[in-house]
Amino acid sequence: MYLKKYEIRWNDVDANGHLGNSAYMNYCSNTRVRFLEENGFGFYELNKKGISPVLLNEQFSYFKEFLPHEKVYISFALNKVTPDGTFYEFQHGIFKENGVEAARAKITGCWLDLNSRKIVAPPPKLFDVVDKMPKTEAYKICKKSEILNLIRPRKIDISDYHIAT
Repeated sequence: MYLKKYEIRWNDVDANGHLGNSAYMNYCSNTRVRFLEENGFGFYELNKKGISPVLLNEQFSYFKEFLPHEKVYISFALNKVTPDGTFYEFQHGIFKENGVEAARAKITGCWLDLNSRKIVAPPPKLFDVVDKMPKTEAYKICKKSEILNLIRPRKIDISDYHIAT
């Protein structure tokens, strides 16, 4: 399991006096990025290759709160991936210092070609990094449809609504 440690900062706390949900998202994102950096695919390397990870969905479940100055441990593992690595689902465990899971996140994403702005499979060296990622116990290679169980966008007629000012 890949695990990264954080200490809650003052600006990570919300009006309720505990870790705000945007901080959970940032910690998880930073953990994924650190894993890629440690495996040769940091921001500049990805930009040189013209590819970037893109999130399609983030789902968080919260079990216990974090208070200021506590330590947070974020795990990172691959839960699902398509055979070519284009689409993936990551799972993060968010743990207290005593090892109790305080939250869990499921992240669905894909790879974006930064020039064509199209979804693409990762290049071979990046695919090797994806393939070497720590895996959940439920890990599986599956069809795109098993990963992309997402809400679909809708179109509305803006003129039908009262717009608050």
